[in-house]
Amino acid sequence: MPIPVAPDDIYHNGAWYNRNGSPYPTGDQPTQPAPGASPYSYTNNTSAPIQAIVAGGTVSAIQVQRPGGGAVTTGLTSGTFRLAPNDVLIITYTVVPTLTLLPV
Repeated sequence: MPIPVAPDDIYHNGAWYNRNGSPYPTGDQPTQPAPGASPYSYTNNTSAPIQAIVAGGTVSAIQVQRPGGGAVTTGLTSGTFRLAPNDVLIITYTVVPTLTLLPV
């Protein structure tokens, strides 16, 4: 099951609903792209910041790279990472993790 936008959200019939029972707009729904070959790079090509959640799998490194800069190793193998537009999340793994993207 996908990860909720907020702790008290409800997932029903493929969509998230807030605690008041209202659905989130389609563009605000979490997405789970399938990571490609390791090391996998995900670029935030949207015009807004997002949260990228890396969970599961066997991950050896997670890096974040800003446009025009070098990749910074986070020292983590899972967690939530805020990506500004054009930031790149680089995941190195041997068993594919789950990547969940949340609008902020």
